[in-house]
Amino acid sequence: MSNTSTTRPETKRRHFASNLSDLPLSELEVLAQEVHAAIQQKKNLGPVQTEARLIHQINTTVLGATSRARYLELAEKLEDDSITEMEHREFMQLVGKDERLRNKRVKLLIELAQIRHVSLAKLMETLGLTPAGNS
Repeated sequence: MSNTSTTRPETKRRHFASNLSDLPLSELEVLAQEVHAAIQQKKNLGPVQTEARLIHQINTTVLGATSRARYLELAEKLEDDSITEMEHREFMQLVGKDERLRNKRVKLLIELAQIRHVSLAKLMETLGLTPAGNS
């Protein structure tokens, strides 16, 4: 099952690059200019915009309310040993999604900590975040 939203960035780049040879030279030149402009725009983001972007991404890199509620419901059923096989598969999918989101969130937090020149622990304390397992 291939879903571009969950495809790894390296795979996306390889797929993109493999299709470049099909483009005429004039299209490649236009694309190169657009890519260069996008790179320059990202490089020229000021620290405030970069921090704002990162904080927004950090705040949105969590399970949605519906998924979180279902996750907690299924976790309780698992603990009570009353979960069905189908519910267990659903739970494992939610666990996987939650882990991917947590990993992305940590990467974003590390990036923000580097921009602010503080440790990850200090940044989390400043933001009022509790490390997983300490809640």
